[in-house]
Amino acid sequence: MPAHALDNPVWYSLRTQHAGLAITADGAARYPPAVAPFAAVDDPPGRAANQLASLIDDDESVYLVGVAPEAPSGWQVEPKKPIMSAVCTHPDYTGCGYAQRLLALLCNSAFDRGFTPFLHVYADNSRAIGVYRKLAFVDRTMLPLWALHR
Repeated sequence: MPAHALDNPVWYSLRTQHAGLAITADGAARYPPAVAPFAAVDDPPGRAANQLASLIDDDESVYLVGVAPEAPSGWQVEPKKPIMSAVCTHPDYTGCGYAQRLLALLCNSAFDRGFTPFLHVYADNSRAIGVYRKLAFVDRTMLPLWALHR
């Protein structure tokens, strides 16, 4: 595993909290397609790409966050994209503090259960970044989001 779980969050999740869901192949893992379109590799060089390819059906797309192998022959990798996960506010309700209160509630719940919350956000989403900083989140690293297609 990388030096820190947040450097390769999908891999870490599939090896720990979500190990019961993981479909694995020696250095590669993925969620079942009906659960989530995310896959991961432990270490990008070497056989990880072939192992990952063995887990993905023809015409299927998966996403990798952070660590990604070289694309296997015949695969297409879309450009890296930072991501934001599952927090949004309808435009009619921005500026009311709803996102901040929701995030505070979710973060406190995570802390109460022994988890460390983390966020993904588009680098140009200054409004969301402002909310996150008010809640004491700090920039840790820029993680790319890879879309891998056969």
